[in-house]
Amino acid sequence: MKPLDRPLQPSRQSRQAPPYHAAQSMNDLGFCEQFTVWAVRTQWPHGEAAEETRLIDDAFAALDLPEGCHLVADFTKALRQTISRPLGIPDPTTPRLTDDEAQMLRFLAGLQGLARCEGSPCLASPAWRPALRLVIALNAAGLHFGGRWYESASFPEALPQLH
Repeated sequence: MKPLDRPLQPSRQSRQAPPYHAAQSMNDLGFCEQFTVWAVRTQWPHGEAAEETRLIDDAFAALDLPEGCHLVADFTKALRQTISRPLGIPDPTTPRLTDDEAQMLRFLAGLQGLARCEGSPCLASPAWRPALRLVIALNAAGLHFGGRWYESASFPEALPQLH
């Protein structure tokens, strides 16, 4: 009998969030992370533009997730209400993560792991409920955090090119 290449149960390490850090290149991230950062940056109040709203609507429509734009808007609103200091969320063309974005990705990746495994976390923070709804919708669309480290799902037609 051939031994298993990997354990039947996922190890505790495989459930940990992937290593996101400040100044990390967007090119080093998986599709789900790139898409989420782009969507949050687009929704962040830098100077509202109708063109950006249309782009994000089209991107979520390509993923067959038409409510995605509203989920990201709810999440960004909850972040602004929950965190007392200004968050470092740059414009969508910035090629590197900020420390706040890295923390956001670790938070969302952790929630997605919980949504797939043990159940819902304590919903004490106002940001948890919209974050969990966003993560569940991304999961339902086949987008998983940590794709660069674990598995990879690709939807290149939905991700706008950053210049």
